[in-house]
Amino acid sequence: MVDAETELHKLKNQQVAYQKELDHLRTLDERYRAENTDVQRRIDQENVRNAELSRLIADNEAKIRIKEDQIMQLRKELESARYNNSQLLDSNANLQAEIDALHNHIRVL
Repeated sequence: MVDAETELHKLKNQQVAYQKELDHLRTLDERYRAENTDVQRRIDQENVRNAELSRLIADNEAKIRIKEDQIMQLRKELESARYNNSQLLDSNANLQAEIDALHNHIRVL
């Protein structure tokens, strides 16, 4: 009978220890669930922010492409203007030579 009571006492103590461990594990579970919920919320926020930044990057890349196209067009216009200016300078030099020749011809006459 003493052995049975001793065994019963040991089992009750073991049950109390298991109950304390179970309570501790439930507390940890609740804390980890709360942390997981918080982490998931932050992940969702980061995903929203990431999508927003991706959209901004795409918009900026489109603007850059437009600006690069404008730069190329302006470079073509500048090159054309330089070419025209060179032709006009040559033409002006030829006309000045003709004017000088006509002035000489007028003096001779």
